[in-house]
Amino acid sequence: MKKTLLTAAVAALALSAAQAVSLSWSGTAGQSNGTLTLGSLNESFVLTANITLTGKTPEGFTNNAPVIGFGKLIDADNQYNGLAWYNGSNGIGAHFNNAWTTADVPAYNPDGDAAQNTHTYALTFTAANGGWDIELSIDGVTLGVVSDASMGWGQAPSADYGSLGFGTGDLETTITVTNDAPWTVNSVSVQTVPEPTALALLALGVAGVALRRRVA
Repeated sequence: MKKTLLTAAVAALALSAAQAVSLSWSGTAGQSNGTLTLGSLNESFVLTANITLTGKTPEGFTNNAPVIGFGKLIDADNQYNGLAWYNGSNGIGAHFNNAWTTADVPAYNPDGDAAQNTHTYALTFTAANGGWDIELSIDGVTLGVVSDASMGWGQAPSADYGSLGFGTGDLETTITVTNDAPWTVNSVSVQTVPEPTALALLALGVAGVALRRRVA
């Protein structure tokens, strides 16, 4: 039984690895276009960005200016789904829009108006009902969650509403990284979030091995 649990755990983790998300760049990652590829359409993943905030919003700067965008432009105001600059807080938040709703996770700047401080921004996409629930965190602190699961691959990419860019059956979308006066994107990475079933099986397998050693 213990051997079976461990084997199942390893198999589940191997399947998760086989479906791993990946990110490739067509140019310099500091300011370029990338391609985000999923292993499956119900995959949960996290996008992490190391970003330096360079100070207070310049006068006349565009609110909701894109920082890291998914898919196509949402509208003529040059907005994407993804991370965006918020003038009111002099910081970066999350902005998502589709045909049914617009959802924002307002930003805060951990440094106020202080200049040249670097932070870790994470967007965690948890698969739910044909789309994703999306959590924004800064330096490990959760700011909020976009829990509209219709934000996902089921909606075809649109210049008007801009889903995440995953059309039905499409495992790829584009990532656009933009640097501007108030911030500098230093690096971007993606990682698969293991399925709860795989983690549970792994825990059972490890517990089984530990128990077997104790009995022996």
